[in-house]
Amino acid sequence: MSQTGYTPILLYGSSTASAVPAAANLTSSANGAELALNYTDGKLYYKDNAGTVRLLTDKLSVSVASANGFAGTVAQATATSTPAITISTSVTGVLVGNGTAVAAAVSGTDFKTINSISILGSGNISVTSAPGGATTQVQYNNAGSFAGATNLVTDGSNLTINAQGDLRFGDSDSSNWVAFQAPSTISSNVTWTLPSADGTSGQFLSTDGSGTLSWASGGGVIAENQQTISSNYTITSSYNGSSVGPVTVNTGVSVTIGSDQRWLIFG
Repeated sequence: MSQTGYTPILLYGSSTASAVPAAANLTSSANGAELALNYTDGKLYYKDNAGTVRLLTDKLSVSVASANGFAGTVAQATATSTPAITISTSVTGVLVGNGTAVAAAVSGTDFKTINSISILGSGNISVTSAPGGATTQVQYNNAGSFAGATNLVTDGSNLTINAQGDLRFGDSDSSNWVAFQAPSTISSNVTWTLPSADGTSGQFLSTDGSGTLSWASGGGVIAENQQTISSNYTITSSYNGSSVGPVTVNTGVSVTIGSDQRWLIFG
């Protein structure tokens, strides 16, 4: 019985093992197509639009090649080519198919890691593992599996150490470390912005009260001071200064003292 949009297919048969039909003996057109079945090998062939004879289907054939691996057909093949995947490392727990059923695992249910896979032609192999923990938690290796760090989280731009955790810096052999830690209670969020360059010897980090840090020279009581001031000097805001004289200020050098500040020189 004919059906609209379809053309008849003629099927040829052969009982000769390994026999492959010649392209000239098969037709493939809008008027009809021919298939060739080798019922000894269990293979069915057709001719594509380019005139190449291709294997349409085959009996399932996956077998253990040796004690160290297996080989089997995993992709469409031409009449003269059989792409396969070969694992040549030590593998156990491989399921073996015999064409009609899947036998038990070669070595119980103990599946091992496959170290090398070869693919003829093009293709992709994807290996995925579900992340551990909750959303935003940083992932780490926990005995070979992904795990989420409960107190180390990120929003994609910022990294937060929760629960008063340490930011640690280990020494050269990692036997000891120094750390920064948040106080036990914080009333509101604070961000400190570091200076863009290093300061000079003896300076310290000072804040402007709005989170911007800068290098500043020491103020307050000066227990020891140079007798000659050879570069411009500004007494730190909200501080007074004192020096033990005599003190010489070189020509062209200035000492800046705020209107509410004092610089006392003791002779």
